[in-house]
Amino acid sequence: MKFSIKTYGEVKFKKDFPKYYDLINQVYDRFNDSEYEISSMGCDYNIYHELVFHLINKKPKFVLELGSGYTTYLMSKVIQDYNLDTKLLSLENNQNWLDWLNKENLNSLNCVVVCDLECWKVGDDYYVRYIYDYDKSKVDYVLLDGPGHFLHNEEQIVSSINYNYCDVITNQNRPVYVCIDGRHSTQVFYKNIFNKNNWDDKFIRFGV
Repeated sequence: MKFSIKTYGEVKFKKDFPKYYDLINQVYDRFNDSEYEISSMGCDYNIYHELVFHLINKKPKFVLELGSGYTTYLMSKVIQDYNLDTKLLSLENNQNWLDWLNKENLNSLNCVVVCDLECWKVGDDYYVRYIYDYDKSKVDYVLLDGPGHFLHNEEQIVSSINYNYCDVITNQNRPVYVCIDGRHSTQVFYKNIFNKNNWDDKFIRFGV
């Protein structure tokens, strides 16, 4: 499997944020046609657009990223460029990805923390959370893009529901802005929570 750019939303991202479009593509150029294992696979451009737009316009104080990658680099650059008073905490379960980010100079805010995963099963669904002590009451934006496949009791888990965002909204007892990239079962889980609580869907965005 080769690295390939996910082009959904490219035209709008390039038009609205040409600087950051070029920034991402300069990094993409390093890995064009490389093997899957040596690079993050990146997001659709609409996710990048959502992140840049939200950081610039909403100026969150505490961004929690669940799963590191190109988005870590992009958000870090926006925070630095706009001198935002924003804490970025990126939780990652794979030391290899942190090593890759550091090697490629994509962790400029030194914000990535490698931590363990907790996994449990309810019915047919696997739930997972990154285990790390952070102030859930302060989080005001979440990018949910992890974990990917992982081992649990010697079983390869390929589909799971990330529970960290549930921890945040349970702590605050209100919706918190979140962008969920892919991860169909996780999207459905949180759609149901929003519907049950009659929360405004302006707080939740989805990738393809």
